[in-house]
Amino acid sequence: LHTLALDVRVFPGWDFYEAGNATIRRSLAIEIVTDAFQQTKIYPAGSLVDPFRLTIDLAGNVQNYPLDSYRTTILVTAAEVDQSGKAVSEVPVVGGIDVPQGLIGWRIETGDTGISAEQSPLSSSLLTGTGAKGLLVQVDIRRAHSTVMMAALLLCLMVILAIGSVELARVARQAHREVNPGYAGVVAALLFAVIPIREFLPGAPPLGSWID
Repeated sequence: LHTLALDVRVFPGWDFYEAGNATIRRSLAIEIVTDAFQQTKIYPAGSLVDPFRLTIDLAGNVQNYPLDSYRTTILVTAAEVDQSGKAVSEVPVVGGIDVPQGLIGWRIETGDTGISAEQSPLSSSLLTGTGAKGLLVQVDIRRAHSTVMMAALLLCLMVILAIGSVELARVARQAHREVNPGYAGVVAALLFAVIPIREFLPGAPPLGSWID
């Protein structure tokens, strides 16, 4: 998991709308800033305020699977702008992130707070030096508990297979018994079963992770 796709929905106050229709009468700019990028969406006067898709890079390390986590911080600011796109006045922002219901394999924790542009760890070019209020959203994504337990179960199974093979060889050597070809075939088959079992891990990480 390296990116997070968000559907951004903007709901301006009623004072932005033209009387009797769904278009806005003043130009509105929404700026979204993360550690990796900055994007400004401008809705010109007379246009509809449609949602837009935003893809955000996440900081995390998949090699820590299944205990890997990913996080990002998002600063959202808004302003009324003139025809050149320059901010005319601040627009307060209230909102947050809605986590979809029934999300399989992940658990998402979010926190949001109103914060001034100067207090934010991220910088806003839309409202630079104004002390305007923005919305700071923190997103923390981790594997679901069921995913962690399933991965741990499969990892234990692979360890048991290895221990069983070693124990079988030890008993045959100590007893000075002839190795049964059937048992040897089972051990060989279990060896080739390790990689398919690894691929059964939910959200299997790339080769080279610590579990290998």
